[in-house]
Amino acid sequence: MSPIIAIAVFVMAAALILWNAAAMRRLKTDYGYDGKFQGKRYECVLRFANLESGIWCFLGADASAFYLLTTPARRWSWWDDRGVANQIFKMDLRIPWSDLDWREKRILFKDCIWFDIPAKNIHFYLAKDVGDKLLADAERKVPVAI
Repeated sequence: MSPIIAIAVFVMAAALILWNAAAMRRLKTDYGYDGKFQGKRYECVLRFANLESGIWCFLGADASAFYLLTTPARRWSWWDDRGVANQIFKMDLRIPWSDLDWREKRILFKDCIWFDIPAKNIHFYLAKDVGDKLLADAERKVPVAI
């Protein structure tokens, strides 16, 4: 491999890492939440489209917003440590429904609910059973594709 190609790949990888870090930082600064969520919580793996692994967190919803809530410290074994993914959220997030789009989607033969924050270009998904419960708690429905 020529040095120019190696340098180009390195620069592209560094740019992608910085872009991901900036997107996660914007998510935390724009949607940070200091209050107490009083509704039902569901523990589940949340997966971002731009990360290689999922994040264990509590999720909740009410009529006004979707909540990503941190879990108490979990004990992880060295082979199950997911690195960056588990370090992203050290605070609770509250995302208003007006900022979110959602739909059903099939990813790797698994049904899920896909959420988008179009203004921030952030995409994440979770298991369909938990997503359906959250949407029911918020009195929202999955849009029907036409």
